[in-house]
Amino acid sequence: MKTSALSHPTASSTDFRHGTVAANGVRLHYVERGDGPPVLLLPGWPQSWYAWRHVMVRLAAAGRRVIAVDPRGMGDSERPATGYDLATVAADIHAFSACSTTARSTSPVMMSAPGSAMPTRPTGPAMSGGSR
Repeated sequence: MKTSALSHPTASSTDFRHGTVAANGVRLHYVERGDGPPVLLLPGWPQSWYAWRHVMVRLAAAGRRVIAVDPRGMGDSERPATGYDLATVAADIHAFSACSTTARSTSPVMMSAPGSAMPTRPTGPAMSGGSR
């Protein structure tokens, strides 16, 4: 991990770690920062992880491991011709959680950007399960 030369980390520092994961048949780009219990951040359409950069700094400073993922077709994630329905995107994020380093912890908190179609309340095992 690179360390920032700045006395107070900012969103422009180099403390962000980038990676990719093959999940649900698509390559998803993610960015992480910090250590501790994970928080998974999901941008709303048409944004990427970059929309969360300032929030990531504060959550990491508060002792959280923050992971922001670019959903399919956004940011640096793969852009397949199909699969942009909510069920497929949800399956992508579920597969990302299962195969990425977020799976090493207990249930991560998930947040999405205001105005997006994804859930904005914390989710975890007690909130998943069963169909609507």
